[in-house]
Parts: sequence; structure tokens; C-alpha cells
Amino acid sequence: MKDLLHSIHPDTVVVDVNPFSLATANWYQMLSQFRVIAYLSYPFYKPKQIYQAFPHLMLKEKWEFGRHMLVPRKVWAKRLISLFDAVICQSTITGQSITYQTRSRIPVHIIPPGIDKTLWNSIKKINNNSSEKFFLFVGAATGIRGFFLLLDAFAKLSDHSIRLKVLARGADENKVKEIETEVVRRKMQKRVLIKGGFLGIEELKREMQSSAAVLLPFVLVQSELPVSIMESIACGTPVVVSDIDGLASAVGDAGIVVPQGEPYSLTSAIQKLHQHKDLMTNLKTACTRQAENMLSWDEVSDLWLKITET
Repeated sequence: MKDLLHSIHPDTVVVDVNPFSLATANWYQMLSQFRVIAYLSYPFYKPKQIYQAFPHLMLKEKWEFGRHMLVPRKVWAKRLISLFDAVICQSTITGQSITYQTRSRIPVHIIPPGIDKTLWNSIKKINNNSSEKFFLFVGAATGIRGFFLLLDAFAKLSDHSIRLKVLARGADENKVKEIETEVVRRKMQKRVLIKGGFLGIEELKREMQSSAAVLLPFVLVQSELPVSIMESIACGTPVVVSDIDGLASAVGDAGIVVPQGEPYSLTSAIQKLHQHKDLMTNLKTACTRQAENMLSWDEVSDLWLKITET
């Protein structure tokens, strides 16, 4: 890597870092002759947040996130200040945390994620003649994404007319059967529809727009990039998310934010959306405003260029 960088001799080097790599990677020091920016694609969680998420994580994920708890904040903050010229992150919450932990001794730039506006900026309204509305879960049906937490929340609903559709994107037949087992175990097979495989973009749009709301109660996020959240809002569909990382700021007024890892709060949010038509109308209006404020990827790249070329 050293030889490669010397041959290219870039004006600026951007390095993807996390607390564990900051404490253990020695090769960062060879970058001292360059202007180096730390990119935080990984959210810098508080130990309490990781601890609360542990019951929902697989063994590999427990190691992946748990090792960051071993690194004292003073250590990674000191390394950021001494090894890098600036920091780029994707959420206001992470930016504020880094600024506080480093005592403002390193510039912190917040560049939110973008969305492909050629795909998501002019979505046609769908005529949905069905009187039955589903709440929708999109993505891998895993504990870290809050899927089993969501099933627990649904099991607590007193109104059994509230239905859930699971778009387990990429799930093969065996994975779908595993999901079905979890649904049956909670005695909800008549209330949950599961669809695996891969969805095209137009089908995904239709599914999102025809749902009552999209439910994405992550217990931790492996990246701060809330793609499904932004896509749902662009479809005019409210979102329910956990108060973790940049999810709350991505939702804004276009959804409901619940505490991390709390099924009762999630149950309450679902009931509220189902019962209060005015709330749903207001959230859909907020979706339009929120979508208008999203950046395109061209705008995101311009912000990156502005910072890296400064």
C-alpha cells in the first residue's frame, strides 16, 4: 500500500476507520506525508447502545461490535486528532459526538447520504382498491435489523386485523421457511405474509407505496446509510425506525422514532399509525417535504469534492 500511494502521490487520502481500527492499525502512520481524512461509515456507538443490542445479535456481530467497546474513547479520539486532518461522517448525531469527544480539535464535516433522484423523484400514485393495508418490513430478516423484535411487537398487538408483509429480499426457500417458523412460533401465521427472492425497483416502489408504513426498527446499523428509509419516504410512505445513528435525522417528520430495542414502544407506534388517520395524513405530507430535501448523489459528490480539495 505504501508503494502504491507513493506511485500515485494523491493530494488527499480518505481512510475508512472505526474505534477498533484506530486503536490497532499501525499503517495509518505511514500516511503522515499526505492530507488524510477519516471517513466514519461505521457509527461510533456508545457502549450502552451496543450492550442493549447484544441480545439481538449473532455471535459474529457480537464480536464485530463488541470489540469496539474495548477501546476507550480517549484512545480513539486521540488517534483521530493525531493521525488525521479532518473527519467526514453521515449523520449529525455522529458528527456531534466526534466533535465533543475530540474537543473540537479536528474539523468534522457531515455529508448525509443521497438518493438516485432519477429513480425516486417522480413516483406515480397507485390506485390501491384493497381495503386491507399491510405494514411492511424490507430487507434481510435478521436480528440486527430488528426483525425478530418486530415480530415480538406484532405479537403484542390486541387488534389482529393489523397485518405485516415481509419482503425478505434475497431470501431463498430455506430462509423463507426459517422466517415462517418464527412467525408460527408466535402464532401469527394468519397475520404475516412473507415474500423472498429479489425484487425489481418498480415492484419495490409499488410495495412501499401501497403499504401503511415501512417498519425498520434496527437495533444497530452496520452503516449509517439508511437507503430503505429514504426510498420509502420518497414513495410517500411513513417510516418507523429506532433512535439509533442517523436514522432519526433521515426520517425527520416523515415517521415515528422509537427507543432502541423496545418492542412495547414499537407496538404502540404501530397501533397509533393504524388508529389515527389524521396522523397518517400528516406523515404522508411530511414525506413529500422530506423527499424534496434529500440530496442527489451528484450533490453528495460535490460536497465530497469541496472538502477533499480544500
